[in-house]
Amino acid sequence: IHGRESLIRSVFEGVVFSIADLCDLLSAPSDAPILLTGGGGRNAIWCAMIAEVTGRPVIAPEGSEFGAKGAAFLAATALGSFATVVEASAVAATGGQTYVPRGDDAVAWRAARSRYAEARDRMLDL
Repeated sequence: IHGRESLIRSVFEGVVFSIADLCDLLSAPSDAPILLTGGGGRNAIWCAMIAEVTGRPVIAPEGSEFGAKGAAFLAATALGSFATVVEASAVAATGGQTYVPRGDDAVAWRAARSRYAEARDRMLDL
């Protein structure tokens, strides 16, 4: 029987697999790190899961108010203070913790993501 812990883990996994799908859809370079802010960035287990499933480093920077900072970085880029949004966002990725994929459970994560993709595709066909 599955309890609360299983339910929470399944939610975490669903979000992690969705993040991996987005990385694939955006065709981001495979070594590009993921900058994770907000509540998710304060959860070491979630950050490690994202790193493992995506195969990318996850950076959880120190600080807060990243939504407001993002808007400011966009404005600064538009005004010419930064050449690109990528350059501007690098300013936010300071301090904090970096999670690097270890690959220990790569086979299990690939199998779980495959099951997720099958279920996702079946639901999208409804």
